[in-house]
Amino acid sequence: MANDKKLVFMHLPKTGGTTLHDLLRKQFKTEEICPERFNNLRSWTPSELNKYRFFSGHFDWDGVESIPGEKTVISFLRDPVDRVLSLYYFWRAHTWNVIEQGGL
Repeated sequence: MANDKKLVFMHLPKTGGTTLHDLLRKQFKTEEICPERFNNLRSWTPSELNKYRFFSGHFDWDGVESIPGEKTVISFLRDPVDRVLSLYYFWRAHTWNVIEQGGL
């Protein structure tokens, strides 16, 4: 498994990425899916990351580059105005306490 090509989904918030994540993760065994979903890949060792074939989360490029081996990187883009409106309605649906605690 360590030499298999990896799939990395860089999930930009409010772009419909949760749906794509759910579809993609069904193509991998549970033990092949990295549990890191936030931008903390750099805190993992290359040996730890090399155990996985599927990465999906709110990563930046430096984090993605810390994943060893050959990889395909995909992402979704969305019209910026639609994305901001979606974020606005998301925030309106939650209290500030929930937003701050979850880093949303």
